Amino acid sequence: MFTPEAAAILKALHQHHEARNSIQSFIATHKILADHRVISGISGQDMAKIFADRGCQLLTSEELEHLVPFLYSTRKSSSKSYEELHEQIESRIKHFYIEETMTSGLELGRLEKPSGNFDAELIVILHMQTRKSTERLERDSPSPFWDPASFTIKLLESKGLSPNFMFGYDIHWRAEPRLSKNGICSSSIWTTKVKRLHDELSSWMFASLPAHFALVGGSCTQQHVREFIAASSMYRQSLELPIAETHMHLEVDLVFHQHHLSSRLVPMPFGRRY
Repeated sequence: MFTPEAAAILKALHQHHEARNSIQSFIATHKILADHRVISGISGQDMAKIFADRGCQLLTSEELEHLVPFLYSTRKSSSKSYEELHEQIESRIKHFYIEETMTSGLELGRLEKPSGNFDAELIVILHMQTRKSTERLERDSPSPFWDPASFTIKLLESKGLSPNFMFGYDIHWRAEPRLSKNGICSSSIWTTKVKRLHDELSSWMFASLPAHFALVGGSCTQQHVREFIAASSMYRQSLELPIAETHMHLEVDLVFHQHHLSSRLVPMPFGRRY
């Protein structure tokens, strides 16, 4: 039997997912999770009930007070106007391009530019583009995150995701060939200073974007985002949602900032860029 608190969470989830301005994001997110072979039998309704139940078990009363209004809203509160935020993001990325190419001594064409609407309610954060070193050297400008030639992007498109209603970027902004050793991030070949530039931009983007929801692809990406949170004034509470008839679980991070819920992170079962 659901507690009143769990029922309130479930009601808020339903209303958010039924809202016109969020239905595309919900459908796409659900398809990514439900179509994956490990959890193919799980419905959005099942996961919503489990989320509500686990939230009541693990969150403090103060955190629960912030969860329900968070689910009813679709944006982080911000004192900045649309124009101010757009100008700030564009300026920050442009400055990164200049500083990164000067520091690394590498070409601009293998850096990327984010795709989608920066004020979207859904963020997609992947790992890094992994094209062969001989590709894209002819470019004199950064290539888009949403690359139709990428197998990963094709897979996301097949699940219903689109830059029309989301904002996407990679945690590492420079394309590198994949290393032969499994589990070794290609950014390991970078100098400490270059790596710091990428981390600073990615952490700033995560903190600045107004979206409430983020899909995080890959273990390296998830680790970096959690490190960004730990190094800031934010903190996270992780909810492990058990998946019936499997030994698997879905881990959802609730990110709090100054005692207010700031965002909800959902890991995807894939994140490598091919």
